[in-house]
Amino acid sequence: MSVIESFPAVRRAAEVMGLLDEAASVADTTVIVMALQSRIDVDQEGYANILVIEATDTNPVMARNLANVLAQVA
Repeated sequence: MSVIESFPAVRRAAEVMGLLDEAASVADTTVIVMALQSRIDVDQEGYANILVIEATDTNPVMARNLANVLAQVA
């Protein structure tokens, strides 16, 4: 679960989503990734090997896309 919420996984998701296209420095990238990390919650469903990725955002499409891309890249 912590791998999905890790900096490298979230950074890769941000790259795939095009959110880092305008990041001019490492500091910009870090700010974007940390903001995304604060919107992600990963839990295990019961005793199954199923993980639930929950992303929150004011834009529901953005939240859905973030959760889906994280599931793909992690």
